[in-house]
Amino acid sequence: MLPYSNRSWSKRVAGAVIAATLIGLAVTAILIRRARPLDVAEIAFIVLMLLAVLPPNIAILRRPPYQAPHPPGPNVDRPESPARAQA
Repeated sequence: MLPYSNRSWSKRVAGAVIAATLIGLAVTAILIRRARPLDVAEIAFIVLMLLAVLPPNIAILRRPPYQAPHPPGPNVDRPESPARAQA
């Protein structure tokens, strides 16, 4: 679980991170390709960046909306017994 992945804004941030990563890596690849053909190390860099950034953010996008857990307490799942209510 990533920090702050259960916040209401986390899906928007994850989408923005994915978009910025894809655009940035595409621009980087285009600029390097203009100067010379892509080298194996440059292709490996692009692939490793995609593998490092995309999976955690895709997991945040696919996660269902956050639901708060039940509040702690003695009678969360069962009603209070009549004997205790009279005491």
